[in-house]
Amino acid sequence: MEINATNLLTALGKEIQPTEVQGAGKPQRPEIAADETDKLELSERSRDMARMNELIQSVPDVRDSVVDAVRLSIKNGTYSVKADEIAEKIVGGDLLDKLY
Repeated sequence: MEINATNLLTALGKEIQPTEVQGAGKPQRPEIAADETDKLELSERSRDMARMNELIQSVPDVRDSVVDAVRLSIKNGTYSVKADEIAEKIVGGDLLDKLY
């Protein structure tokens, strides 16, 4: 059984009665005094974070030049993997430092 507002109230023994709203169809807006306005102020830190986010978004996810160079060296048969160096970097913990 699907539960939604209609059958939930019916299951609880309450019938839903339609109500008539005065002025239906006319949007009602609260009166706002002339000197009342909404205002939003951002801190310097939030502006800095927004600028950093824009910079991050402008950087490509993939460095195409590096990928193209590796593809070309694989295609030419000149790409070589130096397993000893990779293992040393992994164990030494600076593999990510070397890559980035």
